[in-house]
Amino acid sequence: MRRTDARELAFLLTFDGLFNPEFSADELYELALFAGSPSDDEGIRDVFTADSMAELMNSASELSKYYSDKELEAFPDGNVGELSLSPESKQVAEQLRAFAVNKNLVRYAIRLAKESDAHAGETDAIINRFSPKRPSHRLSKVTLSILRCAICEINHFPEPLTAEIINDSVNLAKTYGDDNDYRFINGLLGSYVRSLPTEK
Repeated sequence: MRRTDARELAFLLTFDGLFNPEFSADELYELALFAGSPSDDEGIRDVFTADSMAELMNSASELSKYYSDKELEAFPDGNVGELSLSPESKQVAEQLRAFAVNKNLVRYAIRLAKESDAHAGETDAIINRFSPKRPSHRLSKVTLSILRCAICEINHFPEPLTAEIINDSVNLAKTYGDDNDYRFINGLLGSYVRSLPTEK
């Protein structure tokens, strides 16, 4: 996982959080592990039901308890030693394996999603200042989530690479947004960064 992937995960958690405010970023991340991704072919998917979540979280907990990250990363076919996994647990284990060596970037993504939520009011005010004709409450949830993450990272994370953040935000908009969203995001973020006393 690269920092770009961490930003995508943070965006997906932020987006899902707009629909599921009862879940924290950590809980939404656990759901993303089980679902493979918070999105499906038709867009961002709904989170699992509480019962499904509890069942799958128990499977993940058991696997993590008895097998190290290295072991989970190594096994290729859903079987660890003599333990035969259910299809659901195989899916959990595959995700645990995929993320086992990327814990720092996962933590970064979850922190970014949490900080984006905590600073949503501040970020929305910035959006409204730089886009008075298209304020935050009129934006799609995809666009709003991307901008909240990007502006939060620029303002509240140490030594942000603004060009990289803007580029990743534009690419997220191209992947998840409507046709012209990426132009709007690129223009707003560019204007905001240029307005800062010292470009970050």
